[in-house]
Amino acid sequence: MNVINFQDANCAHCYKCLRNCDVKAIRIKQGQAQIVTDMCIYCGHCMEICPQEAKTFDSDLAYVKSLLYKKERVVVSLDPSYRGLLDYEDSGQIVDALLKLGFSQVRETAEGAAIITREYVRLMKEGQMDNIIVTSCPAIVYLVEKHYPMLIPYLAPVVSPMIAHGRWIKDRMGQHTKVVFIGPCVAKKMEAEADARTRGCVDAVIEFNELQRWLEEEGIELKHCQSRPFANQDPMVNQLYPITNGIIRAVDVCGAPGTYKKLTVSSIKSCREFLHSMKRGYISHCFVELNLCAGGCVNGPGVDKRRGFRFKATMRIENNALLAAPPAYITLPKDELERTYIPRQVVDKMPTEAEIQAIFNSFGKSEVVSESMIDTVIGVSGSSPAYVYMFIEAMADAAVAQGMPRKQAYQFAAQAVLGSAKLLLETGMHPGELKDMVCSPAGTTIEGVRILEKNGFRSAVFEALQGAADKGKKM
Repeated sequence: MNVINFQDANCAHCYKCLRNCDVKAIRIKQGQAQIVTDMCIYCGHCMEICPQEAKTFDSDLAYVKSLLYKKERVVVSLDPSYRGLLDYEDSGQIVDALLKLGFSQVRETAEGAAIITREYVRLMKEGQMDNIIVTSCPAIVYLVEKHYPMLIPYLAPVVSPMIAHGRWIKDRMGQHTKVVFIGPCVAKKMEAEADARTRGCVDAVIEFNELQRWLEEEGIELKHCQSRPFANQDPMVNQLYPITNGIIRAVDVCGAPGTYKKLTVSSIKSCREFLHSMKRGYISHCFVELNLCAGGCVNGPGVDKRRGFRFKATMRIENNALLAAPPAYITLPKDELERTYIPRQVVDKMPTEAEIQAIFNSFGKSEVVSESMIDTVIGVSGSSPAYVYMFIEAMADAAVAQGMPRKQAYQFAAQAVLGSAKLLLETGMHPGELKDMVCSPAGTTIEGVRILEKNGFRSAVFEALQGAADKGKKM
């Protein structure tokens, strides 16, 4: 399953997505960009940078509307980053708007984050893991599984807040209850619908951008809605999850021991740099909050970056989150919180010699030579075009000296070399034999050959190629 689709009709073949994919998960096939699913971490960066909007999110909106049309019980799990990313005056207005759309209940995903915070604190208190990488961001999980599988032992063996929240809602309200996650993340859709380890916990994922368009279609303006309470208690400090350093602050408030060093890393480039350091063994006994999106989830691909809501959301979350642990009113059995990880690194198959030669032969001619002959190849093939150009230039200069225009002289000389080389390759005859065929007795050509021999033509060429090969061996 792909959560990001490419629209060939819109693709302008600028290859901007190919150049900017940090994990090299895009290839060009028959002139069109395609996602390499085995390498993709579903960060959504290609969607953001595409100037033609040729990449789109595989939307669940039609499915969600059908559930509401059929009067199914559909509960919203609303990511805390809604604060500031949606234009409202009171957060309760969002609840009212979602209820008007037909949802049965609106709860904050931070409710699930409260469960996961307690799990992170438990892992630190047990102290059995050298390093602990938080696993709230599915794109980080996929990054480690696919590109740094040796670091899988450091991934916290717990599900994300979204998955925990979805399972808790279904446990409480019945498995027939549908859960729709609304947030800023593309990778959440992959986690909810395509990953066998977490599939079925959340039934659909909607981005904030999609929600905004849906509200506009229905003529619902948030600022004109009344304020209605969320169905959950105040998740307090766990509302900080979507912003940088939010998870670390949550675990500190909820009783994390001071035995682990705590570190926050933000943006895919910084995350990859950090994982390289961890791979080399430079990181030890550290609790690490990795945010694939710079600044946290509030800067996810499902957010309209042009509106500048990222910093507004950060400030609103900071101002509204209470730095206190919420009451433990929701829990999940241990088996519903556990998660395992799978090394999924793509190992490129080494092509055979025949396959490599077939590739080269598709756009030219190729020959297989032993490694000991490489320097000789440099002399006879790599460097020799310069000698040929000197030969052409010398012949042209001689023609000019006899009155021929220079442009014409270059054409005659170049065509002579081209025709001679082509005849040699096409006939397979010995070059000496071809030489003899154009040397008439007592003619002009043999006279020229005599003068070249007299002036050491062969010897000069021999020495030039030998010198190039010798130089190559020293380099």
